[in-house]
Amino acid sequence: FESNMMNRSKRDCRESQGKHGSFEANCKAASYTMVRLQLATTFLLFHQTRSVSSQSSETIRSFSFNVKPTHVPLADLLPPHTIINRLWPRDELRTEAPGVLPAVAVHQDGVNVTSLMGPPIHVQSGDRIKLKLTNEVPFTGLSIHCHGFHLNGEFEYDGAVGIAQCPLSDGNSFTYDILAIETPGTYWYHTQSGHMGIDSYDAVRGPLIVHPNGTDFRLLVDKLNDVPNDLPDDSPVAYESERILFFQDVFLLSQQQRYAQHIGNLYGPASNNEDGFIAATTPWEFGTCNGKLREIITVLPNRKYKFRLINGGLHHALRISIDSFPMTVVAADSEPVEPYKVDEVVLHVGERFDVEIIVYNDIAESERFWIRADTLESQSQGFQNGVRAILRVSSVPSALKDYDVLDPPNLSLYPKRTEDTGWKTLNCHSEDKLSGCVPITALTHAGIDGEMSLQLESEIHTVATHFQPTPQYGHFLSVDQANFKQNEFPPVSMISHHFRTPENSLHPNSVAMGVSRASSVIIVWSTSLLMDHPIHLHGHKVEILDISYPTRQKDCTLSYCMFSDAYIDLDRIKALDRTPLNVAVKKDTFIIPAGGAIVTRFQTYNRGLWLVNAQLDIHSEDGLSFLLNVGDYRVPKFDNWLPKDFPSCNTTLMKSMKFQPECECYVDSTAPLMLNLNSGYYCSRDHLCRHKRSQVANLDSYKYQKGFHFQSPNRLPVPEIILTTVFMTMVFSTLTLLLTLKSSRTTQPRGNGGRFSQLLGRLTFGSMASSRIRNSQLSQSTVDVTVTRCDQSDSHIRPSSVSENTRENNGKGRCNKDEIGSVSESEASKAKDSLCEELPPPPPPSSSTRPSSHIGDIMIQQPSIYSRQPSMSHRKSSITSVRNFYRRVNPSFMTRRSTLSTTFDRLFSERGSANSQMDEEDKNHVFVMSGLDGYHMRGHIDVVPVNLIVHRGSPLFDQWFHLFPMQWRAYLRFCANPMRLLEVVGLALVTGGIYSDIPATSRGVSQIYSLVLVTTTVWSFSRLYPAVSSHHEWFQSANILFKYKRFSLMPVYSARLVTVLLLECIWPTVYTFICFPVVGLAGDLKSLCSISFLLAANNLCYLSLGATLGSLAQHVAYGMSAATIVSQGSVVASGFFTSLPPSIDWVKYCSPFYWTMQGIFKSIFRWSDSLDCVSGSSSSVGSNQCFLEYDFIIDDLKKRGIYIASFNVDSSDNIFTAAIALVAITVFLHVVLFLRCFFAYYRVNWEEVTRRSIHHQ
Repeated sequence: FESNMMNRSKRDCRESQGKHGSFEANCKAASYTMVRLQLATTFLLFHQTRSVSSQSSETIRSFSFNVKPTHVPLADLLPPHTIINRLWPRDELRTEAPGVLPAVAVHQDGVNVTSLMGPPIHVQSGDRIKLKLTNEVPFTGLSIHCHGFHLNGEFEYDGAVGIAQCPLSDGNSFTYDILAIETPGTYWYHTQSGHMGIDSYDAVRGPLIVHPNGTDFRLLVDKLNDVPNDLPDDSPVAYESERILFFQDVFLLSQQQRYAQHIGNLYGPASNNEDGFIAATTPWEFGTCNGKLREIITVLPNRKYKFRLINGGLHHALRISIDSFPMTVVAADSEPVEPYKVDEVVLHVGERFDVEIIVYNDIAESERFWIRADTLESQSQGFQNGVRAILRVSSVPSALKDYDVLDPPNLSLYPKRTEDTGWKTLNCHSEDKLSGCVPITALTHAGIDGEMSLQLESEIHTVATHFQPTPQYGHFLSVDQANFKQNEFPPVSMISHHFRTPENSLHPNSVAMGVSRASSVIIVWSTSLLMDHPIHLHGHKVEILDISYPTRQKDCTLSYCMFSDAYIDLDRIKALDRTPLNVAVKKDTFIIPAGGAIVTRFQTYNRGLWLVNAQLDIHSEDGLSFLLNVGDYRVPKFDNWLPKDFPSCNTTLMKSMKFQPECECYVDSTAPLMLNLNSGYYCSRDHLCRHKRSQVANLDSYKYQKGFHFQSPNRLPVPEIILTTVFMTMVFSTLTLLLTLKSSRTTQPRGNGGRFSQLLGRLTFGSMASSRIRNSQLSQSTVDVTVTRCDQSDSHIRPSSVSENTRENNGKGRCNKDEIGSVSESEASKAKDSLCEELPPPPPPSSSTRPSSHIGDIMIQQPSIYSRQPSMSHRKSSITSVRNFYRRVNPSFMTRRSTLSTTFDRLFSERGSANSQMDEEDKNHVFVMSGLDGYHMRGHIDVVPVNLIVHRGSPLFDQWFHLFPMQWRAYLRFCANPMRLLEVVGLALVTGGIYSDIPATSRGVSQIYSLVLVTTTVWSFSRLYPAVSSHHEWFQSANILFKYKRFSLMPVYSARLVTVLLLECIWPTVYTFICFPVVGLAGDLKSLCSISFLLAANNLCYLSLGATLGSLAQHVAYGMSAATIVSQGSVVASGFFTSLPPSIDWVKYCSPFYWTMQGIFKSIFRWSDSLDCVSGSSSSVGSNQCFLEYDFIIDDLKKRGIYIASFNVDSSDNIFTAAIALVAITVFLHVVLFLRCFFAYYRVNWEEVTRRSIHHQ
């Protein structure tokens, strides 16, 4: 053997001599080392077969598989007394199995096909298998793969379509000549069809058992392979003390059809296991054991049996247990392990376990037990899917036919015979440490005496797998941290000379891993899948060194898991590499746990091109596979080294196979849960490359332009530093004003602090301060009254129009017991006791500030918290609003509590009276002590007659032009000031920065919806509540003019109305023309103007609402409450948040919010606008473009009767109705407000009207 290995090493060196240098320089020194490595890694393999090698001739075992379509009996074989497929599973979970099932099955001469399992193959280790495969399936290519075989480097018989061979075309035959130098154990075979060509159930799969050497086993194998078998008590699946249990999941649809349904997301939700991970993505239908729905396994009492468990299915993993019988695992994937007792084992597709059970003598004759093969689906949720077989204990096995055997009871009467307490499940992956889950690493390899072990430092590689759900259904993998690719092999075999032609070269997305020959290789496997995934290495077996499991709630989302970083530390991997050879369990099919990672090691003595693939066929064909090139294998130039009947790659079938496309995957930025494929993913399927390879994607022009028409190609960029600065400036300015400025009703601070507050107030509300100065300089001809207030603390404020004696006595400017202020000294002595009674101390200042208002020639000025009173002796047109008013009508004073209206009523009524007790000075001078909102002030009111230039008798236009400038100046200082400018501009910049650069995607539509919602809300409530307060005060003050009719009603009302309309329309326009260009939505100037108009109209609607409620309410608080109820009700009733009940659906038409939102959306969107999408495509716009109406937000609004961007709906882009509705609502509110002023002006006594109406009746 050593000589043969040396010769083989020399031959390999000669093949590469011309490329790598001379033989002596490159091969002679390495030959012996190579042989030693070959010996060390293959000693165990040949140790058990040296008796065969020493034989003078090989034992050849021939099998003939004629594969063709047929109908296999299924439910017709079930007896009527069984619960299987009738009562179990329960009705809502059960898929009725048909009586017969169309399938592609193996036919042998003289044998009828009675099951969905192919004929078992039995050989001895060292036998040569000659398996002739004849394909009689039309339009389908086939191959046979011996799962788990090393093949001793002869990978041309591996059956891997696209690598080792071209698929065998229909009407042709090929003989697989395989030397079974394998470890005795349990294997299986199955077909591989290029791109899942079998269009019905694939029943070309069955057990392949390699028995040990020896005469007894040779005789047994000879008998088991007899066709037909004439053993009275034995069969190919039940012989001596061994039983084969070959489990399959069966589907009514072919794999090709199921693959199409997965792509189209036509299956229901995936089922989960107990830990919340996915158990299966394809719903369970039914399953078989040994190809039957109900298999009977008969055993003798008082014996030990080996059960060979095989999962030869397509998709589902199974947990297998036998009622009342614990199992001892003795082999995994045909490799012996140290015995390990468990209660059940989990078999994923492709895995095998050999278990032993002991049938004790105390079991009754013909006792029956359930053999359960349940899926991993959560039984606590009610799943009952799986396979049932029956274990029958009988000393006379042939006494009863299988058809007549009754079902066992659901619960076994016999307890499990196990030494340990608790349930043990082998090969499961659970984060629950108390679940009894035993990982596969708990098994250890059963070594053989005399084995050789040579420890090598392993080369390290990584493989990461990822699954992308629909609509971009695909499986991807990355080798050694390269880009993720959806692997695709060419239809032509890589070892054929046809492969070297340009049209049949390697696919651009083919993934390969190269490893050195005669070396040790560690691969760290990780996955983002939420499902345990079986991986199979052709031609090799790996040692399972370690497994890492994720935490479902911590490491995973609802759709995928983060890639595990458990083995990111190289030292940890090297520590695992120090594990001695042949200690860890060896497997050819291992499991990457959901969201976890696994470390494997194998020895690369088997040179060639080997397939590594997911064992789930759909996943493998969808790209979850790659090529393992061991020893930098180069295919010989000619095909003369291949068998003569090797499947040809120049057939009609091969010519009909197309080369799969390749492209960089489409990036769906709107995918939920971060399920978008980024630029590092490469696709290899038609449905994933339509954005590059479809005809629509390659047209020269389109009818419509993709994206939103309102998008601007040149967005106004605003750096983040500017946005941050603006935001912080707004916050700092607001806090500074709140903390620094003092109320003018309180004592003003002296010194630098007071001057700083005054300066800050002028900078912030400069127009307010200047207006006060201007108002103090008005001529007497423009005022009705002049108010002079003597503050208790400001000595520089002095009354006017008083006697010299009064001026002298007021030198200190204070009203105390010695200085009455505005009365003469003779009158002061009489009144000081009653006037200057000790007043209670003023309460703490209020932070509220009421705006000033002009009503005709009377200016109502409330104390401001922002500035000190100006130093002047007279403050003309400045009347203090009061609640407590002390007035002098004679030498004695009397106290009266009065409102502003009644106070001036009495004041003006006494002004023209001929009271004999008052002199001329007393008629024009009244001393006042007032309290406003808890503030107490003392001062004088000087009533000065004026010349009435403009009055009620003047023309209306003269009155209006006389009143409008004063209303403009009064309202301007509260509506247009630096603080207001900072507020609007800052809010526009910040909002635009937050929503900047909106993409033309479904997510962009959602962002625009949010932007419009925020914008409309801002311009609905920002001026609503201030309007309630200001108009309440305005109306209370206007009552003075209304009662004494200084001017006509219409000029007073219209001057106020025009002032408010003009000033309040400015700011929404400023906001719109700043915010939307920053966002990137300013591609249409007409639409931008429409939006600004709608926002301004909406602002006026809610401002008018606040004005109306403020004028109607008896108190500001009542008006605020009413404004809250009405405004928030209008927002909820707009229909943009939820559908309204039909009975109140009409309410939305009364909501300004409804019309504004609808109008803005119609201004932004057109029906021809499109967004990026995965599944949709329109030749009118372009590839991967969906019209806006397909978006779920637009569609949801349409279901509520709000038609936006809707095809063939004329009103979907017409804002005329919305504009008219907003104007109508504003007009209606102002009509109500005007009527309120009308009745106040003409003093309608409704009680008198009602009384007269009743009397008249």
